[in-house]
Amino acid sequence: MANRTALYKFGSYQLDPAKRLLLRDGTTLPIAPKTFDLLQLLVEGRGRVFTKKELMSALWPDSFVEEANLKF
Repeated sequence: MANRTALYKFGSYQLDPAKRLLLRDGTTLPIAPKTFDLLQLLVEGRGRVFTKKELMSALWPDSFVEEANLKF
């Protein structure tokens, strides 16, 4: 999650990593912190397929998370 100054637009949505906001048609949508992190990772990955290990490392870098806790 490198570029925090970019704004990402997709359809009627806009993702603002610097302000940690997700907007739809200019209205802020509530989004949980980890969900925001995942959305940002996927948007910045532009269609890239991530392994479960990559997702776990990106979203929980300093924590131990058992694979069984994540259902894909």
